[in-house]
Amino acid sequence: MHYKKRRIIGRHFITRGFFLFLLLITAVYFFIHSQFFNVSHIEVAADSQSLLTEEEIKNLSGIRTGSNIFQVDARAAEKKLELHPMIKKSAVGRVLPKTIKIQIEERRPAALIPVDEGFIQICHDGFYLKHMDTIGGVGHPIITGLDLEGIPSPGDKLTGDGLELALKSIGSLPSDGVNIIGEVDAHNPSNIRMYTVTGVEIILGDQKDLQDKIRLALDIISGLDKNIRMVDVRFLKTPVVK
Repeated sequence: MHYKKRRIIGRHFITRGFFLFLLLITAVYFFIHSQFFNVSHIEVAADSQSLLTEEEIKNLSGIRTGSNIFQVDARAAEKKLELHPMIKKSAVGRVLPKTIKIQIEERRPAALIPVDEGFIQICHDGFYLKHMDTIGGVGHPIITGLDLEGIPSPGDKLTGDGLELALKSIGSLPSDGVNIIGEVDAHNPSNIRMYTVTGVEIILGDQKDLQDKIRLALDIISGLDKNIRMVDVRFLKTPVVK
């Protein structure tokens, strides 16, 4: 008799416990789907010199205020952001209860390539960032002597020995030298040439000791008569100036 009574009481507690568990799960479900967790703020962390506005970045992510924070697909938002040629990497995270945080790393413009109708702006990795009709106000060297295959589109990665060496040359410029160089001639990858904005030709040759050659040439130009026309630094120990 006592055994049967204990079994009945045990079943009662199990049933009651199961019911309370379901009640708790239901309450949690409705709580996390309530307005308490609706996104009210989207925070954007980008470079202080970002070429994209905060509003543009928010729109690119596809995330909207008013959405439930747990229903925001962070990975899908990152993929949408990284479709833009200017964005190299992105990270989307939740800050409970109502904030989405977007962090981006942008590709920075490094050079321009002339095309039939304007210029292609590219980054140091060779990605096509955007098309420009003119170069007014843009302080980046122009890369000439390239034979582009096909018609590239924004987001495409451009390749080629001449391009890679030209970008390496630009990347080797000291910070105070970026605005001095106006053109890089890459038609012959074994004999790269640069031209200053004042028209001085710098003959670099191949990529051996590239950074040292560039620094030497710029030092020579800054320290000598402004009327020089050419600096040949193919051989570091015996530069030629004309």
